[in-house]
Amino acid sequence: MPTQQDLTKDFMAKLIAKVYDELTNKNPESLGPNNFIAFDPIGKVLMSNSFDFAINGIFGIPPKPKAILDKDGNQLLDANGKPQFNMVEYSDMVSSTKNGNYLKMEQFAVITDEIHDGAPPLLPGGKGRAMAIFNPTGKSVSKGYGDLMDWCEVADSEIDPKIETKLGKMRDKLFKEKILKNPEFDPDEIESDTNSKKITQTFISPMYKKYLEYAIKYEEVVEANNAVRIAADNGDSDASAQISIDGKNMKKREDMALKAWVALGFKEAVEKIQNYISEVEAKSILTLKKRLEKEYRNNLRTKIIDYTDYSVSSPVPAETIKLSDGWTTFDSKSVESISNYDKSAHAASIKAGFNALFVKGNAGSNFTRDSVNSSFSMEDVSFSFRIGKVAVARGWINQGFLESKYWRFAENSPQKINKDILSDGAGKGLISSIITELIMVKDVKFKFNKKSSSYQQIKTHFDAGGGFSFGPFFNSSAKYSYDNTSVDTKANFDDGLMSSPDISIIGYKCRILPLSPDTDKSIKKFVSGKV
Repeated sequence: MPTQQDLTKDFMAKLIAKVYDELTNKNPESLGPNNFIAFDPIGKVLMSNSFDFAINGIFGIPPKPKAILDKDGNQLLDANGKPQFNMVEYSDMVSSTKNGNYLKMEQFAVITDEIHDGAPPLLPGGKGRAMAIFNPTGKSVSKGYGDLMDWCEVADSEIDPKIETKLGKMRDKLFKEKILKNPEFDPDEIESDTNSKKITQTFISPMYKKYLEYAIKYEEVVEANNAVRIAADNGDSDASAQISIDGKNMKKREDMALKAWVALGFKEAVEKIQNYISEVEAKSILTLKKRLEKEYRNNLRTKIIDYTDYSVSSPVPAETIKLSDGWTTFDSKSVESISNYDKSAHAASIKAGFNALFVKGNAGSNFTRDSVNSSFSMEDVSFSFRIGKVAVARGWINQGFLESKYWRFAENSPQKINKDILSDGAGKGLISSIITELIMVKDVKFKFNKKSSSYQQIKTHFDAGGGFSFGPFFNSSAKYSYDNTSVDTKANFDDGLMSSPDISIIGYKCRILPLSPDTDKSIKKFVSGKV
């Protein structure tokens, strides 16, 4: 006989499976073997205007919140050894007009800087991967890439100065450099290279932004169509019927998305520039290395609380949250149609990684949870929420360089000494994979059957001042958008309806990097190319 925990996990598994089906167009093979989706076991809460920094620009000089001191005047540390600060002050800074955009940029960048540990197994046939539960390695893309810039050597090469000048002009059409106030400038210290009043930051140009937005729209249509075609090739009668009935419209939607990309997304102009840059830089990897190192330094920042470094990234399209009313709606009825999730390759991961749990007191770095799950079934609760996604743009990272055969780690580098590699192509390494998309939900609503035991448990717990979390979808007292951040949820429990207008990150689409470095053994001369 199933236990309460089994019932809850069964309910959660069906919900996750339905979301996964939507994200993969009911066919994980549509993502290919180098991409996978990893769900966050808890979820990360965002504010409704979290992407304003990407729309309105980045400004402000946020002060550090006051440190929390012990009786002897020493700064207190949390359970992980990180300094503690007055998070009420920090929350006020995040919400402020003056400093908010900078801190939202920091939040987005830190979340997308994480690296998943390993890679989920390939599905039978090797054309796609099972889902994963996101498990951070503790490493970051920024740190790994920065170490690469510091310690890699590239094939020695030269470039004509006139071509180098033209290369810079072409590059400026895709990425713009701007001079900004340095939010980390300390007026009490001497101004220097490490404490400058001004900083240079690289932004995606308006033209390239449009290119990326329409490229994403086109790829989504192609992925959806390919999922149907693959399913039909594998003998799925429903997919074959869909192609017979809707095949012409499928192709028409693909053609229309491509035309929009060409007409509105500057496809030909951008790709002409990209091809020129790639051709020149392939012949002069040293020129590319110098430019990449400069752009990495331009976009390097330090978190204002724990002093760790991160690199600026941004959402594409930036208006995603503002357009959330158009996100796909999920509800209980759609989940009831799932019947084969337990036969899938990812069922075990779902049941092992997600819980519906009561939370004791306030959430945060020291929150605790009850050890006993609440029991849920489709008869106990109905629900609905909207789901959307946003791509992650990093102007400072170059995929082509990572995969190039014209660089290596220096013999005296920490990576060489420790026998580290950037990626083994199978989910291990310093930058084994990169988050390419965030998957988000908002307007989550759970309506409890008041006659169910689940409702009585929830009501008793809430009346006592407790909270409730349901996998990555809902947390009634969430305060952990990322380490040391205090973003209060607006979740509410009233007359059996548990609801939240918050936007929560529930998962990530990740791309596995191929083998790197994969150096051409015929190259005889390497140089550091330090800027």
